[in-house]
Amino acid sequence: MRRALGAAAGTLCLAAVVAGTSVTAASASTTASNIEHFRFVSTSASSPRASAIAWGAFTAGGTINTNSGLIRFPPGTFRAIHHRTSSVAQLNRKSCLFTAVEHGTYRLAHGTGRYRHIGGGGKYTSRVRAVLARNSKGKCSQSRLPRAFQQVINAWGPVRGVSMSRLPLRWAAPARSGR
Repeated sequence: MRRALGAAAGTLCLAAVVAGTSVTAASASTTASNIEHFRFVSTSASSPRASAIAWGAFTAGGTINTNSGLIRFPPGTFRAIHHRTSSVAQLNRKSCLFTAVEHGTYRLAHGTGRYRHIGGGGKYTSRVRAVLARNSKGKCSQSRLPRAFQQVINAWGPVRGVSMSRLPLRWAAPARSGR
């Protein structure tokens, strides 16, 4: 369990925006239209795979490997490489509630498919909450998987090298009934 929570707290990061490099500064001419938001959600302390959703400059849904930072969306892949700047963890020994918060920066690189030219970076916040299992003496166990686990990572920053999503110029007319 200690290993699982340690991995979760370490992964905590843009957990998925993992690998450990600092971010290049965004240019001063960055506009709001190229700001990308990412949310990674996991409910498993033992699996590195988490749900991934991106919106802003482009919209996509897929998965992230929180160990490697590899993000998979249908039209390609890319890596989110993070650098932790601060973290805090607490364990309430009465309720066995573990909480951890991590802040840092990330950069995007190594794209394939539609994301082959991706670049950019930004900031992230990772939050973990877990209810630890209790051992035979009733104490919080760090050697067993938690009874419940949630990790949410929010990241945001400018992105470049990806064609922006566009709405169709004309919306389809509603289907008419045959009456």
